[in-house]
Amino acid sequence: MSEAPFDATCTVASLFDEAFRILRQKSHRHEYVYKAAIAQRILMGRHNLSTAAMLSEFRAGPRKVDIAILNGTSTAYEIKSERDRLDRLLDQLEAYLRVFAQVYVVTGQNHLDDVLQIAPNDVGVLLLTDRYQLHRERTAVDDPCRLDVSLVFESLRGSEIRRVLELNDVTIPRVPNTQERQVLRAEFLRLSPKRVHAAMIDVLRQSRGQSALRPLITAAPQSLWAAICMTPIRKQDEDRLLNALQTNAEVALSWA
Repeated sequence: MSEAPFDATCTVASLFDEAFRILRQKSHRHEYVYKAAIAQRILMGRHNLSTAAMLSEFRAGPRKVDIAILNGTSTAYEIKSERDRLDRLLDQLEAYLRVFAQVYVVTGQNHLDDVLQIAPNDVGVLLLTDRYQLHRERTAVDDPCRLDVSLVFESLRGSEIRRVLELNDVTIPRVPNTQERQVLRAEFLRLSPKRVHAAMIDVLRQSRGQSALRPLITAAPQSLWAAICMTPIRKQDEDRLLNALQTNAEVALSWA
């Protein structure tokens, strides 16, 4: 079945939405479609940008989680699209369970049965349906007490580690720069997983959240919400981006 011809009179935003309409069809779906579903259905659908943050490619030990959402708890989402393989899935999930209170696999119908077999019982499973809905096949267990504090330490930036310690009323001794990380680690490892988890949520929502991008995201087409959340955008560039999105497509083609 052929797609509709290109309409040069529409806006750039409309073009993105039309391209996304094609990409989200089952025969074309890839990782971005799944990330967009999480941004639209979970980040913006169940939560809001004032209280929740979406992180992309966040490090968990030797792995990087596709998407993490931090609100009242921390949730990792590992995407297995129709085009992905499942050979690394168990190793990935075991790493995420040591850094996040909840872990979900988001997958398509072709992988669903295998994912339900591979994923540990405390890992949740979401199905991205043919109608672009996220259907919960299994609910994740929310357990911040299982976190590996040493692995969380390695996942955070230096400034974030310091802030976690400050929120737990830890006084950081003054030491030479060459000894600082060793001292921070020793203090960090004294904290309980539950206390680290609570502070980590607060710190990451502040340091990596999208609350400042709320006017931009709500004004942009939904097809770009995930891209905006995952892309560093300078404040001075936000108006330029919105203006570009409202530009006539035929005019935009002349920019090159």
